Amino acid sequence: MSLRHLIFDFDGTLYDTAQSIVTVMRMTIEQLCLQMKTDQQLRSVIGLRLEEVGGVLFPENAEKSIEFAAVYREIYKTRPEVHLSHPFPGVIATLCELQKAGCDMAIASSRSRRSLLEFMDDPQFGPFFKVAVGGDDVQSGKPAPDAIELICSRLSWNPDETLMIGDARFDLMMGKNAGVRTCGVTYGNGTTAELAGERPDYIIDEFRELLPIVSNS
Repeated sequence: MSLRHLIFDFDGTLYDTAQSIVTVMRMTIEQLCLQMKTDQQLRSVIGLRLEEVGGVLFPENAEKSIEFAAVYREIYKTRPEVHLSHPFPGVIATLCELQKAGCDMAIASSRSRRSLLEFMDDPQFGPFFKVAVGGDDVQSGKPAPDAIELICSRLSWNPDETLMIGDARFDLMMGKNAGVRTCGVTYGNGTTAELAGERPDYIIDEFRELLPIVSNS
């Protein structure tokens, strides 16, 4: 079947938010007096819900997961200088072309709904999407299929006509668990090897490479 419906991850796929996220994670780790991690270790957990990040980074201190999330959110809220993010090259132009081609689009993010809606309020970005699902909109976060299943249910989308696009293995695992096709993007937070290991239907190096995938499906 042709691909009519596209579901995007947000961080590392549509928006380049890595510098902001890693900076706040480092500040959180310092405040909690935990052992500092490398940038790659911090980037590897982008895509998980914030409440899960602390336990993955510090399994020996898993009891600090909720505190980690709370401190992270407080720093993000009170330190506007860390809000450094922008769409990846070609994202807005490509979304416009996909919309013209008749594609319906949605977002499945691990961000909280409140945080995600701050970006969706941008009139140059938000109107492309039928719905945006945040991490707190579902019972189980990525790689569980809940977010995709919720989107398909709300919009009456056929999974056979749906493609999940993301930069992390969690996105691809979620897509496979939901029974949709998957596409990994190599310019985000996940490595090419990690993405290839999940055996996605497609791997692209630039966002605009989605156009021929959709037109040839």
